[in-house]
Amino acid sequence: MKRLYRFGFHSVYLFVFLALLLVGCGKRDEAGKPPVATPSSTSSGSPAEETPEQKEARLKKKFEEFKGVAETRPEDTERLTALYNELIKEAAGTPMQLHIERVMTNARDTFEARAEEAYRRLFERINSMREKYKAEQLLPADMADKYAKLAAEVDTYPVAYRVTKWWGELQRAREEVMMESKSAKEWADLKADASRDADSKRFEEAVKKLERFPEKYRSTVWEKERQELLKTYKEAIAKRVEVAQAEEKLEWKEIFSGEPIENTVFNIKETDTDRWSVKEKVLVCDNSAGDKEAWLCTPKETKWRNFVMEVEFRFVTHGTVVVCVHGTSKPENPDVFTFDQQSITSVDFAPGHWHTMKIRVRNKQLSIESSSLVSSLEKPCEREDGVFALIVTEGTKVEIRKMRMALYSDK
Repeated sequence: MKRLYRFGFHSVYLFVFLALLLVGCGKRDEAGKPPVATPSSTSSGSPAEETPEQKEARLKKKFEEFKGVAETRPEDTERLTALYNELIKEAAGTPMQLHIERVMTNARDTFEARAEEAYRRLFERINSMREKYKAEQLLPADMADKYAKLAAEVDTYPVAYRVTKWWGELQRAREEVMMESKSAKEWADLKADASRDADSKRFEEAVKKLERFPEKYRSTVWEKERQELLKTYKEAIAKRVEVAQAEEKLEWKEIFSGEPIENTVFNIKETDTDRWSVKEKVLVCDNSAGDKEAWLCTPKETKWRNFVMEVEFRFVTHGTVVVCVHGTSKPENPDVFTFDQQSITSVDFAPGHWHTMKIRVRNKQLSIESSSLVSSLEKPCEREDGVFALIVTEGTKVEIRKMRMALYSDK
């Protein structure tokens, strides 16, 4: 039994030893095997080991891909350049090199031609719209808006073509259109300001504003209109100077220069002396607490027809003064007069400041001009001649320090 047991024990040891030996041999065989050759690419993209025939077939396939991109998508310059560089590196010195160069040259020519065609289409559209807008004679503000939108059209040029010289040409076109847009806006603002001054007979101020139009914009379409307005306003200034010079030659008479009211042309009997008075050589009408109008007028017999009057005055409070000319008595009531009237207010003439106004009555037209007015006051007269008066309304206080007048010749 002992022998059998020993035999069995030794048999187990032998079996384990053989198993370990087989496993170890397997690992040694696996570790000792030479590496199996696997395809790998060189830096040029070609297999490490390939026959000339295999290389030629591979390059032909890559060439066809390159040619396809060149013919259908020459704008894909990144892909085209990558394929070209790969091919030319491997095909340098071979007959294929000439074909590669020719395809690349054709692709570049096609790309340039398409870029130019796209440029010309866009450039012609922009120029066509510019001419259209000019022909429509749009207002400057409208033109500024349309030109700004037209300049934005340049951004529709394909991104791929922006490496060409045509993109630079379009940029210059954009600058020209934007300059027209900016000049239109600048002109719109200046013209509006100058026109407001001209409407107020402030032609000198209007000319100054027009002369501020920037030099860089004076080659635009607006320059012609600017020159026309400058001519108009300067002629108006010259005419006003001519009129003023002619008026200075008239026989001027002081109506008030500080003396008592009874020593003036005004009728003391028909003047509200409780509210009109002379203080420190200033004619004052204090109707600030009054409940009715305060009158200052010439005698009933006055027949002033065509005349010019210059008045230096100021509002002390807010209120209204009514300038009355050609006062005529009513047939049914000789003590009641009707007038041609024009009101001036403290809105037009800021209180607390001395102002000068000219009252002109000529050819049945009443006008009041002053540098303080936003616009001149004008209205037709219904009567031929008559009494002159000033009416100060309730709640108003006004002061006058000088009044003079001259009669126009009726010729």
